Amino acid sequence: MDGLNEILEITPGIPLMLSSTSKGDAMKWYQPETDCYLKANRVDHGREYQDAIAEVIASRVGELLHILVVQYQLCHIRIDDEKLLLGAISHNFCYKNESFISFETMVESSDAPIQWAVSAKENYALVIDLFRTLTGLDARDYLNTMLLFDFLICNEDRHLNNFGVLKDETDGSYRFPPLFDSGYALGFMQAEHRPVEQYLYSCKAKPFSTSFSKQLHLVNQLPSGIVLPDSIPDTVFDGLPLSAQMLDYCRTILQIRLQQLKEYFA
Repeated sequence: MDGLNEILEITPGIPLMLSSTSKGDAMKWYQPETDCYLKANRVDHGREYQDAIAEVIASRVGELLHILVVQYQLCHIRIDDEKLLLGAISHNFCYKNESFISFETMVESSDAPIQWAVSAKENYALVIDLFRTLTGLDARDYLNTMLLFDFLICNEDRHLNNFGVLKDETDGSYRFPPLFDSGYALGFMQAEHRPVEQYLYSCKAKPFSTSFSKQLHLVNQLPSGIVLPDSIPDTVFDGLPLSAQMLDYCRTILQIRLQQLKEYFA
């Protein structure tokens, strides 16, 4: 996947399960010959959202902060002879004999039913305990990194299937995956773009609270290895089909959120 600024045209591979949300269907494919996954922009009632662009920006921002994130590249996916959709392609992050197990699946397969609490703090502690019980892993740094990253990019879709563990089927060992699936970030999935201040006030977080600030306050210190830069350079937008208005919108969100993070961890 060389040439980040080049938008490739790709014929999709093996269709994966179609997932539906309030923002339309998400078409996904796996290409065995390249060991890559593709997903197209969501389309809802004839409107094509730009979540693939959000994925690329988010992955570049994550890399800038030294966060382990899946790297996405824009591509045009040929659906049929008449139809091209903008999408994102990424390498399979599982090693040989590994499989991804979402936290949702972990919970569903556990022997005892999970009793969720009311407060974000209690549920955060519960999830850390469950990771330790079910996998033996200490998930604190993993979760803290996820919460910090989602705060920065305003990722509104960190549901329980969007984080978890990788299991090696040969020896039963576990490790944490890179962060992925940030298409619902930076306001790209709004039906109508509100002013940045309104968007930051109204955007909803997951999974511990609908408030990004409350989730960030679960993080007591900057996770190990993460570097908060002085600013987010415009290189994170290089080669992307963004209007000047949308580029400024994303830039403003990232500037505000980065400053808030720097003040919080000062």
